[in-house]
Amino acid sequence: MTNPPTPNPAPTGPGAPVSADSARRTVTRAEIVDLARSGRHWAFLMVAAKALDQSPDDAELRFLTAASLGALGLGTLATGQLNLLNEQARGHESAIGLFAALRRLPDDRVSSATLQQTCKANLAALAARDLHIDPPAVAAWESTVLSRSVHRALDGNLIRRDAEGEGRDRLSAWTGLSDLKKNSVAAVDPAKLTLGLEARPVVVEGIDPPWMLQRVASVLAPAPEGYRPGIFVVQEDPREFLDGLALADLRHLLADDRIEFFIGPGAAEKLARRLDSARETSGPQGVFTNDCRTRAANLDRVVRDAAATQVRESQAAAERVRVLDAPRDAAFWLARYRSAMSEGGEPLRVLIPTSRFTSFLSHAAGDLARAITRAGHRARILMEPSDRERINALAYQKQLLEFDPDLIVMINRPRACMKTVFPPGVPFVTWLQDAMPLLFDESIGRAQGPMDFMVGHMLPELFGVFGYPCERLTPLPVVADAEKFHEGEVDPRDAERFACEIAVVTHHSETPEAMHQRLRERTVGAPAILAVYDHLFPQLERVAHDPMSLPPAKRLGAMADLALRQVLGREPEPKTRAMVVRNYAIPIADRFFRHQAIHWAADLCDRRGWRLHLYGKGWESHPALARFAKGPLSHGEELRAAYKSAAVNLHLCLTSLVHQRVLECFLSGGLVIPRLHRDAVSGVKTRAQLAAMASGLAPIQDPDHDRFGFAAADIPEALEVTALLQRLGLPVESTLWISNARAASLQKFAAAYDRFDENWLLGDLSSLGFSDAASLESLVERAITRLAWKQSIVGGVGARVRTHLTHDSLFRKSLHAITTQLESMTGAAPAIARAA
Repeated sequence: MTNPPTPNPAPTGPGAPVSADSARRTVTRAEIVDLARSGRHWAFLMVAAKALDQSPDDAELRFLTAASLGALGLGTLATGQLNLLNEQARGHESAIGLFAALRRLPDDRVSSATLQQTCKANLAALAARDLHIDPPAVAAWESTVLSRSVHRALDGNLIRRDAEGEGRDRLSAWTGLSDLKKNSVAAVDPAKLTLGLEARPVVVEGIDPPWMLQRVASVLAPAPEGYRPGIFVVQEDPREFLDGLALADLRHLLADDRIEFFIGPGAAEKLARRLDSARETSGPQGVFTNDCRTRAANLDRVVRDAAATQVRESQAAAERVRVLDAPRDAAFWLARYRSAMSEGGEPLRVLIPTSRFTSFLSHAAGDLARAITRAGHRARILMEPSDRERINALAYQKQLLEFDPDLIVMINRPRACMKTVFPPGVPFVTWLQDAMPLLFDESIGRAQGPMDFMVGHMLPELFGVFGYPCERLTPLPVVADAEKFHEGEVDPRDAERFACEIAVVTHHSETPEAMHQRLRERTVGAPAILAVYDHLFPQLERVAHDPMSLPPAKRLGAMADLALRQVLGREPEPKTRAMVVRNYAIPIADRFFRHQAIHWAADLCDRRGWRLHLYGKGWESHPALARFAKGPLSHGEELRAAYKSAAVNLHLCLTSLVHQRVLECFLSGGLVIPRLHRDAVSGVKTRAQLAAMASGLAPIQDPDHDRFGFAAADIPEALEVTALLQRLGLPVESTLWISNARAASLQKFAAAYDRFDENWLLGDLSSLGFSDAASLESLVERAITRLAWKQSIVGGVGARVRTHLTHDSLFRKSLHAITTQLESMTGAAPAIARAA
């Protein structure tokens, strides 16, 4: 609704300046009129209410007030204001036009019955969580709501007047006469909050109106990983809480158990007790307060005191940890380990901090803990107590003091990533599984000390670029739990449920396009990197769809280097390059690689009448593959049954063919067929190069190309490479060439290279892998019709996994690395220890 022209006659009220707010400067009448005509209706009404209290006969202000109320959809109130004009003003054509326009507006009144019904429905949602408001308070509230007038503006704001009586026509008698919805949005600034996995809880005081709570819940949204940051709602007066419940359908929020309520007298003290009981989890990051009629006493101080208590306790615990660790030198730890590994010795205590917000890490931690227990030692997993909380430094420190671990194992996190939480003396194993951004930091690499060990998948750039030492390494690709995944019979009902020709187990359901957009949004503060992402995206599809012509890893790295140089105008920092390559280029190319193969499988199954099962999160929402979605599987018997019940399980990964799911499938008696790429031969080629350099044979020099080589016929491992390339139809050379730069890297970082490569694990990749739709169809056909061939492959690979790539093996190798280091540090002779 647009503002009609101001009525004439001129106002009868005084034209002197009025004070809109004693805390602000005096606002002139002309400024108030200009504000009305600016279209800022809520801002005008806040001032006009006070101005009309001082000048109730000002017809122009009264008309402008009615027009602003009408523009907001508050027709009932606007009509009331027009009716206060004198007869002459009401008869003016502009007033008559406004009356007519107001009659066309939808009814803005909210009946007392609607308020009661809304409140009752919201109370029922709370009752379902066993949260109740005292019945007498509810009854008292219901008696007052009958005399209340509530009106809803077109923008959703609500204003009310609590009772009829003298002064009821005064605009200032109404509560909520401002744009509280917009103000709530402005008050909760996402830029000033930690969000995602780093989010901390938030306190909201008051839900009358509920816009602040709704805004906080929207901004502090659950993270994709499953973390649901807590929200603490505090309301001193239950009647105000009921007022808020009556204004909007809040059932979806009230049913959310991440939102906790502290209602009634002493609400702040109730929150204080709650925070005190959770000192080992992150405390609130802020308090957002509505304009409550009754404030909770000292609420801000309660939150500050809780944070201060956490800091004091953490500082005191850190000192006790330091005192405990100080006298424990290498000799102490060697004696402790030798005792634990001897007959009748006290078992080792192993602490495994992890997170419930990645199913892979939590499963891996649990599997490792069971392997440690099988070895006769004690394992304790430390992770968040619920999906609404994150643990803090105090939680780690209490475990150090109470459990007093002899060994700490963390997945993907070196000790230095945890700042000073873990003392330098206790043996610490970083189990590397993924290329996490936090690893690519020179300060982390150079902080590695003599009691820091690394086991798992070694990323070469950690050692060549980021300063990680090559000592105390145990290269190992991935491992699996041979106890959980075994070849035993599957329940017939599960066998029938999971039976299919082709199965794919992966959570990577997001399309490459959606993934690109999501990664862009995470990098919105770095426009240069966004430009690199946009430049690379179409090129990554081409690499992924042609992975056999050249090694994808080299192509992706070269493409990222070129894009960064073009956009930045200089050589990129190593950390920037690693981030773009590891956290964008490779994952996006990998997603194209995976989804192309799944589309091949879908087309093949449609044509042959075969069944395709896609297990994992999100496939039900895929634009083209949703019809094959079968949902996620629990990491245990359900997954084992699915592996074994499929004719083939596809492994689709552009970085490695040695993956936990591959190992688990073969252990379960299932057959994995991988999609091949040129980097699949890199492992066996590295083994050949290391063997050649250690052979003692005189190399063939080629200074023109800055390289040297060996006759492939002289190196058994090189012959293995040659034979594999021939079977894959790739170019073959009679000489195994090694560039001088590569040789220097192999010599310096030899300890970081894994000997358990794809060819060692899977055997003849040319007969087990596929590279296009036709070879995929051929392999599926063979698995269906030649059971003896399938069983032979499964039996051989499964035996290698059970011997070398289990959690039991990982733990044994870790203990061997630790005791070897301790013996070296103390000069002690190696002891013959019992098996871990």
